[in-house]
Amino acid sequence: MVKDSVTHMPIAGAQVSVTNTGYKRNFESDSLGKFNAYLSGGNKCPRIEASIFANGYETAKVKEPKKQDTIIVYLKKNEK
Repeated sequence: MVKDSVTHMPIAGAQVSVTNTGYKRNFESDSLGKFNAYLSGGNKCPRIEASIFANGYETAKVKEPKKQDTIIVYLKKNEK
């Protein structure tokens, strides 16, 4: 889920780029800030990394948390 860091409101249309050893996949958040990244790799697969970008916000880079498949990413607005 992608949300504004101040208002905690969802950010629709955020671009989520997920990378792992040997592949890269792109997703987009919906009107509720949600995106589904259905990935499989098993227990020996390295943790997934993602870059999240939305217009008017700073890009965030996150790593998949251990023992959790749902994360909330809070984006900061650009100071321009």
